[in-house]
Amino acid sequence: MDSDRQLRSVVVGALEEVTPPAPWLASTIGESLRGQPRRGGRKMVTAARFSNRGLSVAVAVALVLLIGAAAIGIFALRSIGHPTLAHPGRSDAVRYAQLLQRDHQVLNQALGHEVVVGWVGTACDTLEHTECTPTLARAVGAYQTLFDDLGRTTPPAQFASEHGRLRADLPAVIAEINLGAAAFKAGDIGTSNLDLQAGLVLRDEILTIEDYVVYEATGDKPARDGATAEYAAVIARDYDQLKLPALVSGLLACQPGDSQCGAAVATTRGATQAFLADLQSRTPPTGFLEVHGLLVAGLESELQSLSEVDSALASPDEAALLLAKRNAFYLQGRLSTYTGAILYAR
Repeated sequence: MDSDRQLRSVVVGALEEVTPPAPWLASTIGESLRGQPRRGGRKMVTAARFSNRGLSVAVAVALVLLIGAAAIGIFALRSIGHPTLAHPGRSDAVRYAQLLQRDHQVLNQALGHEVVVGWVGTACDTLEHTECTPTLARAVGAYQTLFDDLGRTTPPAQFASEHGRLRADLPAVIAEINLGAAAFKAGDIGTSNLDLQAGLVLRDEILTIEDYVVYEATGDKPARDGATAEYAAVIARDYDQLKLPALVSGLLACQPGDSQCGAAVATTRGATQAFLADLQSRTPPTGFLEVHGLLVAGLESELQSLSEVDSALASPDEAALLLAKRNAFYLQGRLSTYTGAILYAR
């Protein structure tokens, strides 16, 4: 503004726009002025000018303070809405790990305990366990939550393989639990435990992957050297070709004389032989010599187990087939463990 008078005029004009008219105000002011003595008129004008100038300064200061407060408030709101990540360079990986941790906690709450690798206790050992069916239903719900969350999530590039394995394992785990619950309701404890054991094999892999992702997303571990990375890539490729979730589901449905089951076993045998050939043609990195040998032995045992399944399928002996399937599940669990020791080594 060029002068105090102009500022005052703007303020008064603004007030007049929002102040309702008062018809009685003109006459009241006129009577008041006529009742005032003329002495001291100059002093009153001076005082009025001083008051107007003080008002102008006060208004200007108030506007500055108001603008400053508004700026501070906006900054504070933005800070609350978008907190700074502890690892801004790995924000996507951190968020992905947090998703897995959150859904693991959902599983813990559903089952009422910390779910860890190797834990095999269930409420389905005998038909007297009334908690079996509701416990398994809660577990299915928790696994379905994780599966749905993964379907809505694009994983960071470094976890693409793990994401694929999780997505493959989860439907198989859910299927095994549902089969186990159905067998329990039918009074077949042996089949129920077999189904749940198959689900535990894949569940442990899920937990291992989650643990690995959380560590890699929040830790500061240096990248693997080229030779180790190449070796792990071969292991990952051959392991994925085994398609253990599909094999587990296929074996559970196997009955004596089932030709489709025999075809699934033959496909798995071919993938197992290819995996074994790759391992036998390679010298593993120094840190993986022991687990390399265990994986070779596990694949050889798996081939033996698949032959036992074929023999049981060709006979009418359901008990022999059940025993062969149990052994195959056990060996698949070992393969998953040994492979995981290579893929998720720290």
